[in-house]
Amino acid sequence: MTVKELIVKHARENGYDGLVEPFGECGCEIDDICPCGDMKDVTDCEFGYKVPCDCDCCEGDCDLVMHNMGQWHITTEKPEPKALTIDEVIQRKGGCPRGNCES
Repeated sequence: MTVKELIVKHARENGYDGLVEPFGECGCEIDDICPCGDMKDVTDCEFGYKVPCDCDCCEGDCDLVMHNMGQWHITTEKPEPKALTIDEVIQRKGGCPRGNCES
């Protein structure tokens, strides 16, 4: 097993979304580990979680976190789970929201 494969396996088994360099220089998603191709610097990274970026957290320097899927970054702090409404739970489980279901 390669170093890259070991990293991906550990991240998936432990619920991580990617890697982040502790000084905030870069971050990558688990499905795109080290997109620059420089695996020798991966030992400087920590496992982390993907969170949306609102620019306030990045001090306005969103060029570092732009991605074709929107603005995000990887952080070592696990985000708090979002509280779901009953309708959201039903929709995620394949049901229908209250008031829109056929009897």
